[in-house]
Amino acid sequence: MGKETGTNLAVMPNPGDRPNMGKTPKLVQDLYGNRREIAQTLEPVNRKGLEQMSPADLVEMVSHLQVALRDSRRISEEDKTLITRQGKLVEAQHAKVQELIHENGRLRAESKESESELKTLTAEIKKLKTLVSTDVLTGVKNRRYLEEEGIKEFERGKREQKPVTGVMVDIDHFKKFNDTYGHDFGDKVLTAVAQAMQSEIRPQDMLARYGGEEFTLILPNTGVDGAMVILKRIQNKIRNLKFKHGDKEVGVTVSIGAATFFPNQRDKVGEDEYSNLDELRTRADGELYAAKEGGRNRISFAKPEIPAIYADSEYLNQNETHDRN
Repeated sequence: MGKETGTNLAVMPNPGDRPNMGKTPKLVQDLYGNRREIAQTLEPVNRKGLEQMSPADLVEMVSHLQVALRDSRRISEEDKTLITRQGKLVEAQHAKVQELIHENGRLRAESKESESELKTLTAEIKKLKTLVSTDVLTGVKNRRYLEEEGIKEFERGKREQKPVTGVMVDIDHFKKFNDTYGHDFGDKVLTAVAQAMQSEIRPQDMLARYGGEEFTLILPNTGVDGAMVILKRIQNKIRNLKFKHGDKEVGVTVSIGAATFFPNQRDKVGEDEYSNLDELRTRADGELYAAKEGGRNRISFAKPEIPAIYADSEYLNQNETHDRN
């Protein structure tokens, strides 16, 4: 064997120069016999230690390597198990996320469907409310609506200390329309009169068919002067209505009674003159009777500062299109 200097691998013993290994494990024998090749793969700082390693050192090293290898394999198996578990957990979480996404989509679809159904239901309810509160023949509000909403307006006037005017309107000699021209013609007159009144009132005013040929008006925040302006417009609009029956033209007039609630207005015994809407309407109905007794086609107002009877003398002197008696 030549003299070794430093880490010079050229002077390492040949494989044939290896000592007697006896029963040394084959792995150690292979390591010892191939230590030159192994040394070439090591960093220079480690080469000398391997070159000078004895079989016993190799046995010890192999033992450590085997323990390290077993630990490495155990750790590797644990890592694999952990990775497998993590993989399954990730898959489960992914599946859950997909399930939640699907459920969210379903709920959103149901929400849209419910929203659409709610809109439809709301529209139907609104339609039903309109039908319930509307007079089928004339298209104006009915008595039921007036009883509910008119009371609210009257109470608001009392609360806010503002006047409220109640009005009763009756078509003059309406029975003769039905008896002479038939009920279909009478229905046509009723509808035209109702629409004529509707066209002359303000958005805040209430018009309702009270029954038969009678109508009721509630004029919020309206005193005598303001009410008279509206009622004269209604009277004139109805006077101008003309109906054809064969070759005959027929006209129509109305009688009107009205009364106004004023805040803090007292009667002779010191109580509110009108404590509720029904009392106001009853007074207006009394004025309607007075208008009819005074010759029809008139406006009779309950307030003392307004003349009791309003009549259009010029119109009354003209020939009317139907009998007033």
